Amino acid sequence: GCFITTETQKGHNYLRCTKRKVPCTQRYVQEVVITSQIKNEIEKVSLPSSWTGKCVAELEREKTENVHADNSFAQKARDELVAVEAKLDTLLDMHLDGSLSQAEYAGKKRKLILAKKDLEEKIAAFGRRSHNRFEPMIRFVKEANQAANIALGENPVELRDFLKKIGSNFRISEQTLSLELKNVWKIPAKYNLERRSRPENFSDLSECDTWRCFLFDVRSYFNENPDTFT
Repeated sequence: GCFITTETQKGHNYLRCTKRKVPCTQRYVQEVVITSQIKNEIEKVSLPSSWTGKCVAELEREKTENVHADNSFAQKARDELVAVEAKLDTLLDMHLDGSLSQAEYAGKKRKLILAKKDLEEKIAAFGRRSHNRFEPMIRFVKEANQAANIALGENPVELRDFLKKIGSNFRISEQTLSLELKNVWKIPAKYNLERRSRPENFSDLSECDTWRCFLFDVRSYFNENPDTFT
């Protein structure tokens, strides 16, 4: 429950409790020990390159299909908007030449104005939406793929930053690091655990369709949590 500080003795860095709240019986632990545990935690969320390539390709394909579909719907809405505006012009002409009474004109105009507003909102929504919803998923997949490289590296800043990205509630007790993986990072951790427990099913990742299950879980998470990775 207290902060941890560092001390250097005989050329080695040690971590210890600051003991600012209550007396603490926890022993010192070498920084290299905790660093090794940090690397292990990061490796748990790593994604194989073979899965990464397939997932990114699939997301890019879906993104392209959605762009085409949305463009088609948006163009249809724009065409309908032009038609409504033309009807409004015709309606005004009919009112001015006396073909429509004021009450008839007002009633028909109101319906067309509501239709016009609805179409304008749809067109604006197409512009706001987006295809950018695929970008956070692609970025996440690529970051998971980089986890192994970061864990193998010796850059303490990269290790620290990536650890903070994937986890929270960090604690050291009995010389052991513990943390809670953030929700989206639980997904690759789950599949890595399955890979390690059943390696015979994952011996050839290039021919394994389990990545589709992984991508389904990722897609479901981001659909339910659209602000993730924005």
